[in-house]
Amino acid sequence: MGTLRAFLIWGILALYGLPLSAQLNVGQVFNYPFNGNGNDIGSNGLNGSLIGGPSFVADRNGNAASAISFNGTNQYMEIPANVAIRNNLPVTFSFYINPSSLSTDWKTIWTMDQLPITWNGYWCAVTDSWIAIYYGDGGLAGPTSRRQGTAFLNLPLNTWTHVIGIIRGPTDMDIYIDCVPQSITYTGSGGSVSWSGSSGAVGRGPDGNFIPGYKYYNGAVDDFRYWNRELSAAEIQLLCGTCTNDTTYQTRSICSGDSVQFNGQWIDQAGQYQSTTALPNGCDSIAYLDLSTGTTDTVRLEVNLCAGDSFFFNGRWRTSTGFYQDITALPNGCDSVAFLNLIQRDTFHLQVFDTLCINETRIIGGQVVSTSGVYHDSSTTLFGCDSISTIFLQASNYSDSIWIEIEEDPCRSGFVVLRAQGAARYRWNNGATTDTIQVLYNGRYEVTGSSSCGVSSAELELDDTCLKNFGDPPSKIYIPSVFTPNGDGINEVFLPQGNGILSYRMTIYNRWGVVLFDTQNIQTGWDGTYNGILQAPGNYNFVIVYTISGELYREERGVVQLIR
Repeated sequence: MGTLRAFLIWGILALYGLPLSAQLNVGQVFNYPFNGNGNDIGSNGLNGSLIGGPSFVADRNGNAASAISFNGTNQYMEIPANVAIRNNLPVTFSFYINPSSLSTDWKTIWTMDQLPITWNGYWCAVTDSWIAIYYGDGGLAGPTSRRQGTAFLNLPLNTWTHVIGIIRGPTDMDIYIDCVPQSITYTGSGGSVSWSGSSGAVGRGPDGNFIPGYKYYNGAVDDFRYWNRELSAAEIQLLCGTCTNDTTYQTRSICSGDSVQFNGQWIDQAGQYQSTTALPNGCDSIAYLDLSTGTTDTVRLEVNLCAGDSFFFNGRWRTSTGFYQDITALPNGCDSVAFLNLIQRDTFHLQVFDTLCINETRIIGGQVVSTSGVYHDSSTTLFGCDSISTIFLQASNYSDSIWIEIEEDPCRSGFVVLRAQGAARYRWNNGATTDTIQVLYNGRYEVTGSSSCGVSSAELELDDTCLKNFGDPPSKIYIPSVFTPNGDGINEVFLPQGNGILSYRMTIYNRWGVVLFDTQNIQTGWDGTYNGILQAPGNYNFVIVYTISGELYREERGVVQLIR
């Protein structure tokens, strides 16, 4: 082996000394092989707890007691509530499943955060027609609090299937089924990944739909692994089989100031470089470059000329805007190169339109300005040439930041009013677009304001003993998500139903906050009209407050879709 080749290989091994199989351990959060137990064989030691007595069955290779099986009713394995599993994007999951039964009702295969009612962390669910990977932003269960990537296919029963999932962003996910990439459909509008701090689980996950229960997976799972990064194509191929990489070496010499293109970049510094390109088979094509440089004397000039001036370069007086070059050969074969960027500048007449926010001032021509008007500044110079600026200044009644004030006494009225100030338009995290909202519950409230002074946000955490604390929704009430008042006699009225309701009140609002319907009778539903006028199809907000037997005061908020 030549000296250069040996040096290159040694250098690369020193920098990238891990073989591809060992690289799979980098960023690995846990590895559950389910060889007769729920132990994590990775470095974090996140051993699982077996709940309900799941059994161990033969794995995909026929090895006895080498995969875990759940009955779909009450069996699951709890993953410890550990900070190691709470990772931001991107993340990768790999596991094998062997479902015993599937239906149109989705079942959770696993979740990293199984707090009921809200969507948090990552999870995977399956039906008889699709498999999906998700992440939640901490909001109440529903599509507005999650991001979902779905592959539509029919997974076989009583057959082992390999699944790899990668989540990079809200609409950037991959699902591989038996190492074949699938077409992904994206739904949901949640924000960034949120964590409640709850434990995870294999074989069980939150029910969702505002129901504080769980859904259980019926079937077997094997070799469940989780990484806090995106696996490369070669690593994915390694999970599916073996790789053979294509490796090349090259040596180049350039003059200083020159560059070569390598690995998609222009390189002008001596050194050893590596380029790795994924091959169609999932393996890597690796190229190594040993680059050396000679000596080039390079001078770069940028000169601004005012009207009537000139600049001497390369034996001539230059007066016009342009790029000029003077090259002289050096004995070492490289060049002494001078570059000139010459820009002819004229007298500038500038018009500037600006906004003054509350308590702001400007200094124009040495004068402090705080009111609307047209101002002139002839003292400013650009590039050493004369310039005259006309500034059109408009004073605004708004601020470049907003704030929240609290009004009303909660111990007297049972509520407070939050008033946002400093902007022209507002949007609260409950969907309201007014400058004030009435608040009955403790919690975190956020508002975003916009005006000619820009966009800013403010938030407030309420914890008042005279305000209510939001409780879990009860399991004794059902609220439809859609109704169709189109005269066909089917689903004509939006009518929540429940048992043991002691007191009840339902109010319907349109998106501008106008009350369209209000009732205290649970037997009376909304027929989609307001003052006898049919309302347009779309989403309408509802608030339902009630009490039930043995329960305290409860409240449900949400959106119902009107379809005609």
